[in-house]
Amino acid sequence: MAIESVLLDFLRSEGDVPAGTPDNYLHEAAQAGNPPSGTVYDPENDGIPLGSLGVHEHWNNATDKQYSRNLGTGEGIELIKILRYTPTAVDPGTVDNPGKFTLLANYPNPFHTTTTIGYTLPASADIRLSIYNLKGEKVRTLIRQHQPAGTFGISWDGCNDNNVRVAPGIYIYRMEINTGRATFSQSRQMLLR
Repeated sequence: MAIESVLLDFLRSEGDVPAGTPDNYLHEAAQAGNPPSGTVYDPENDGIPLGSLGVHEHWNNATDKQYSRNLGTGEGIELIKILRYTPTAVDPGTVDNPGKFTLLANYPNPFHTTTTIGYTLPASADIRLSIYNLKGEKVRTLIRQHQPAGTFGISWDGCNDNNVRVAPGIYIYRMEINTGRATFSQSRQMLLR
């Protein structure tokens, strides 16, 4: 829902979509448990109505493009700007060299199916990026290789090393790097729903 809301805002700012019907569908889906139309959505026909399909809101204006999380007024959408996204298999001559090692916040967070973890390397290094549960048990190793300096991103699909979907909950992702002269590590948490 959040992605559709953002796309609708961009299309509207370009004058490609008039007000009305698309917005009505998004409001209906976001409030599926108690929709504006009063329709009962029960796709399994088991007497249990469908709940919300996600967040729907509009930005403050087409210039600033700020949503409730950007403005600090709610837990809705947060629009982030990716300055440089480069896949892990990239020619080292095509990326900017960042000033310091940084493990970025994953997005989206919380997530249902897939989230992307970004990071920057100030110099070429051996890196390991792993996911842990709250018991400290390793769930998945996403990266274990040598990489050039640059800015990178990798996706996690919520599966463990055996390609089995893990339970919803809070997970820690930890990156360790070794440049040959120094070692660094950083950790962050994310929520799988």
